[in-house]
Amino acid sequence: MNLKDAERFFKNYDCSHLRMAQEQPSDYAAFKRFDLNKLEAQWRDEEIQRYSRLFCSTNIPKERLCGILVCLLNLIQDSCTQTAQKHLLNLFQSVKSIKDNLPANERLKLAQLLTGNLGNKNTSAIKMAYKTKDLALCQNYIALCLELLDDVTGAVAESTRKRCLNFEKEYMGWEYNTSRG
Repeated sequence: MNLKDAERFFKNYDCSHLRMAQEQPSDYAAFKRFDLNKLEAQWRDEEIQRYSRLFCSTNIPKERLCGILVCLLNLIQDSCTQTAQKHLLNLFQSVKSIKDNLPANERLKLAQLLTGNLGNKNTSAIKMAYKTKDLALCQNYIALCLELLDDVTGAVAESTRKRCLNFEKEYMGWEYNTSRG
């Protein structure tokens, strides 16, 4: 395995050491022989930028947005705090720019993913923003998720809305505000 092969291998598995090790143990052993910490961070940033462009692309079917968002959240979670903060801000702006063009079911899925109410709870954008100590961004994500849930009804929407309000109470120190839900 050369450096170009190592990059391709890393990116093909969405920059996930766990996936590489589980799915291709012999290739992963060859990959680990390189000391690639700085390159991995660069490659991860490249993948975040690629997925961000995909997420904002008008050519992407709305049904693929959630899969792209899952990849983005996983990649951002693995990046360093400063880089994560930058990527979370970009992601926030991207979601905000497309939200009004999405049907209710897609807005619900995005809100679920951003709150960690669907899939991996550790990839909640709200939780990651809080971990970067950017409380304004955390507050903006909470507000964005609640906006995504406007006019969306049902048990899943209520559960996601409640999760937003719990984040608000826990992270921002605000009391539960029934006028929002």
